[in-house]
Amino acid sequence: MIRIVTTTHVVVFFSFQHYLMLLSSNLATPGLMASIICAVNIPETMHVRSILLGNMIFACGLSTLVQTVFGVR
Repeated sequence: MIRIVTTTHVVVFFSFQHYLMLLSSNLATPGLMASIICAVNIPETMHVRSILLGNMIFACGLSTLVQTVFGVR
């Protein structure tokens, strides 16, 4: 069994790094996906993008929770 105790400032740094990576990918991907599925020239473009963004944030939060509970080691 691995028992590594990390310091608080390292945990804060890595959590902030994870947040920035998650935020940037979640903001860029719905715009790209909306153009790929041809939802750019319809009146509900922002609605499609908001649904995609909400689904991606939910999936990323769920995967973060699973990795936190079960670990990746």
